[in-house]
Amino acid sequence: MSRKFIWFIMLLALTGSARGQTPYSYRYWFDGDETTVSTGTSNGETAMEIDISSLPKGKIHALHMQAIDARNKWGAIHSTYFYYASGNKNVTARYWFDNTSSTQTTSSVGGMMEFDVAALGCGVHVLHFQVIDASGNDSPAQTIYFYKGAEGKTARYWFDNEKSVQTTSTINGLIELDIEHLTPGVHALHFQTFSASGEPMPVRTQYFKKKEVLELSSVLCKIWIDDDAENAQTFGLMEEIVIDAPDLSFGMHELHVILLRADGQQLAEKTTEFEVFDPDGISLVPSFTLDDDAMYNLAGQRIQKIQKGIYIKGGKKILR
Repeated sequence: MSRKFIWFIMLLALTGSARGQTPYSYRYWFDGDETTVSTGTSNGETAMEIDISSLPKGKIHALHMQAIDARNKWGAIHSTYFYYASGNKNVTARYWFDNTSSTQTTSSVGGMMEFDVAALGCGVHVLHFQVIDASGNDSPAQTIYFYKGAEGKTARYWFDNEKSVQTTSTINGLIELDIEHLTPGVHALHFQTFSASGEPMPVRTQYFKKKEVLELSSVLCKIWIDDDAENAQTFGLMEEIVIDAPDLSFGMHELHVILLRADGQQLAEKTTEFEVFDPDGISLVPSFTLDDDAMYNLAGQRIQKIQKGIYIKGGKKILR
């Protein structure tokens, strides 16, 4: 298999001094493992060639870098986190943490998406990220749970009262968590780290809540007008919604909208008043609340501008 390289743009501070186009040497390694050190030489530009072909994809990694400074000595170590996506394209991505509405935009180069955790406190966090296409629309969000603030080189963790323990490496203080098997709700994370000599640290426990991921394609929309619930019409949330109500009289009416799971469990309910002026058509803007503050089209893609048709904005489903 051929070696895969990407270009990583360095901070000027990494070289210790701005030496113009003077070539300099550098070295780098991943995930705190100094046995993986690789070296290279830059032609004086603020870039260096990084080989990530040996890293597992779909994981969080830490890149550690050093460069020869003006005194011809190794300068300070600079570290950055990145997610190694399965795709190899150079694209733009958007990411945010936990439930914050503040998003950051980054470039995914060769599947390497850098993200900044400096502002996060110790504890469990959720990384959300999306790829932005050429039209400015986002892919469905992907999420990764991790713990920040771990000490030591290796760690083990388990949830609630589970007997099965997972062992992993700490990534420069981060522990990536596999919570796929957990049900939505509050859980206890128990973890223990080990020093370089193998000595166990005290077990720590933190509680966190796993939010339910709602697939839009599995949600049903039940709609009726006024008190005519017996003739309610049901649509898939991904379908075009056209309400058939040919016998409505002029005046005020009520539109009732209920969201249902495929198993019939109710998710949300909304009643919207509207007035009929034109016997040939009615323009309605019903909405219901979802646990989200983004704007999506019906393909589940995050969008930046209001579009014609049906879209979801600020947790509300809008019909235009």
